[in-house]
Amino acid sequence: YAEPTNSAFGAPPAPDAAPRPSGGIELQEVARNKPWSERCVIKCDPSVSIKGTSRTGAKIADYEKEKGPGQYPYAAFVGDSLRASVLCDDAEAFWNCWKALLGDPDDPKQKLRVTRLKNKL
Repeated sequence: YAEPTNSAFGAPPAPDAAPRPSGGIELQEVARNKPWSERCVIKCDPSVSIKGTSRTGAKIADYEKEKGPGQYPYAAFVGDSLRASVLCDDAEAFWNCWKALLGDPDDPKQKLRVTRLKNKL
């Protein structure tokens, strides 16, 4: 059995597609049920997300050797003492979440600074 196709594009139209005068189909808007902030979840498991004191101490010792004298405090170079993942349902939620995390990098009063992003899309 072969499904009839739209000869211009080679794919059948969706069953609920609205016909257009040109003969093609018009895409319908998908209603957003929840605001973007409710379509994001923070995943942070204490057993794997918090760097322990022994590992933090080892990282500080590594930075002391790497950076040399005069770069004290070496703890300032530890960038991931707390790790978390943000899971987003869609691209819009991801983009708005990223903008909220990034904030205004030029604002001297801003407390959080994004220094690295590992994106696993």
